[in-house]
Amino acid sequence: MSEQDQMAFGKLQELAGTAEIDLKGTKVRRTSSRFCLGVEHGDYNGTELFGVGTDRFIWMAYRPSGSGKMRLFSGNFPSDGVIEF
Repeated sequence: MSEQDQMAFGKLQELAGTAEIDLKGTKVRRTSSRFCLGVEHGDYNGTELFGVGTDRFIWMAYRPSGSGKMRLFSGNFPSDGVIEF
């Protein structure tokens, strides 16, 4: 695991502790990110766009809960708490 990956996982652990979420058995993934100048997601329907790659990522830890519900916690909106649906 790279140093950046280790730092991100440490932040996920910190956020999980704040939200009282157990990370045991989770998978951790990161998504790439880009800015689309023009039409966001226009490439799906043939619209031309200018996509600019970034060095930013969205990190996520997840696992099945067995409850039939999804529980989400965002480090960007911690005051929203755990959202469940």
